[in-house]
This record gives sequence, structure tokens and C-alpha cells, in this order.
Amino acid sequence: MEVSTSAGFNHINNFVHPQATLIDGSGEEELFFLKGLRNRASSLGRTVIELPDNAEQYLMWVTLLDSAALSGMVPTFS
Repeated sequence: MEVSTSAGFNHINNFVHPQATLIDGSGEEELFFLKGLRNRASSLGRTVIELPDNAEQYLMWVTLLDSAALSGMVPTFS
């Protein structure tokens, strides 16, 4: 199942090219899912943001971030 999750995230990456992926980090997700996603995202250089339990109440700030902020990159200005 971990391999399937990893392969699935690879397909998502190829079609969507996400700068960041938000996942449930509250302990509700299956361990194989978390491990597969973390490993593939790491190998692809993608950011995974694990949200704590009941985080949906406090996510309005996420809409203020640009893709560079979500991906963990520091923008440079010239």
C-alpha cells in the first residue's frame, strides 16, 4: 500500500505540479499513506504540510501565502 501511495503521488506530481501538499497529520491517516507520501514528496523536492487535529478552523492564513512560501523557497528580489 505504501508503494501504491508513492506511485499515486508521483502521478499527481506529473499532472498537477503541486508546490505544497496539505495532509491530515492528526493521526487519523494510515501509516502506509503517510510514509509513502512523505517519501515520494521528499524525493521529488515537494513540500508536505501536515495539519494537526481540527486545523480547518485556523487555516485562513494559508490563502495569504504564495506558491514560493508554500514550497519552502525563499524569494529573492533584485
